[in-house]
Amino acid sequence: MRPIVFSVFGYGVLSYTFFMFLGFASGMTLAIRRARREALDVDALFNLMCIILAGAVIGSRGLFVIEDWHVFAEKPLEALRFWTGGLSFYGGLVVATAGGAAYVSYAGLPLARTCDLCAPYLALGHAFGKVGCLLAGCCYGALTTSRCGVKIWSMARDAQARHPAQIYEFAGLIVLFLVLAGLRDKARGRAPGAVFGTYLVGYGSLRLVVEGFRDAKMIGPPYAGMGLHQWASVAAIIAGTCLLIRLMQPAMTSGRVT
Repeated sequence: MRPIVFSVFGYGVLSYTFFMFLGFASGMTLAIRRARREALDVDALFNLMCIILAGAVIGSRGLFVIEDWHVFAEKPLEALRFWTGGLSFYGGLVVATAGGAAYVSYAGLPLARTCDLCAPYLALGHAFGKVGCLLAGCCYGALTTSRCGVKIWSMARDAQARHPAQIYEFAGLIVLFLVLAGLRDKARGRAPGAVFGTYLVGYGSLRLVVEGFRDAKMIGPPYAGMGLHQWASVAAIIAGTCLLIRLMQPAMTSGRVT
């Protein structure tokens, strides 16, 4: 656990915040390079990235505060200190997607192509964020006696062997990034939107598995047998599957005609 990654003029830079913004900067840089290759409006894409960042922070922090309102009720101003940690990814995904879609429509960007372009870098940026989680000691795993267990001092305030859930998710996100980038690069003849649909199914499945290794305090109270983020993962899988099925229908119809 290393909550301060380094210091600048005596001020500690939080590892969580550092890696979150490093992931965003990396994803934005690669997305803009890709946009130039695909002849998309780079200025509009840059604006879109800024809107996505703002939406991701507001949505993820908002959901985290709602989940832990019993903690923030007495000190509501603490809810604004997002840079200290405490973000729920799915809240950010929903708000950033809604805000991004609205801007894409306003700017006249092709929605499906833009989503496909951004999806791999969303996974890559998220992977950077999991490094910050590991160093900050949050999102920790359940106690285990297996060989996978590692002793890392976490927010659980112990150094017992736990599943390195942050590492599991980091590794899964890197694999997902490589798969999505490969699909996008071989997208000739594939309906626009398929890469983003694959992202929803892939990340939802990954998160559903990783949640099974997290500590019960990280999962939160159950709703009909599963935690909130597990249900959100199921919703992402269903949404991605429905999108992919819808994109397949024209091709299937075309196949029947010929």
